[in-house]
Amino acid sequence: MRSLVLTVTTLAGIGFSMTAVQGQTPTNAAQLLVLVKLGMTPLEALRTQTVDAAELLGWADRVGTLDPGRFADVIAVDGNPLVDIGALERVRFVMKGGAVVKGASVTGVSTPHR
Repeated sequence: MRSLVLTVTTLAGIGFSMTAVQGQTPTNAAQLLVLVKLGMTPLEALRTQTVDAAELLGWADRVGTLDPGRFADVIAVDGNPLVDIGALERVRFVMKGGAVVKGASVTGVSTPHR
């Protein structure tokens, strides 16, 4: 039997977590798709895993937005997630800790991701 436990916490915004049972953990993109299907706008859903999550953790001064001096991983997707939240399932570029780990390198040469 598969079951999902959804937890929505209201405190300085909405923090969202989804847990899968029997080893099927949904991706962040899948979690956001669920929120949009439940009635949130794509922007509201994105905020649950960025700005709102940072506020809930008490880390709003360090993470949650792309600002100088903050910790952030960056992705680029094929499409506009504010129009189509499913675009988050089409990741083309990932920068983690300041290093490109998927997609175009700093020199513009495409790098394979495995």
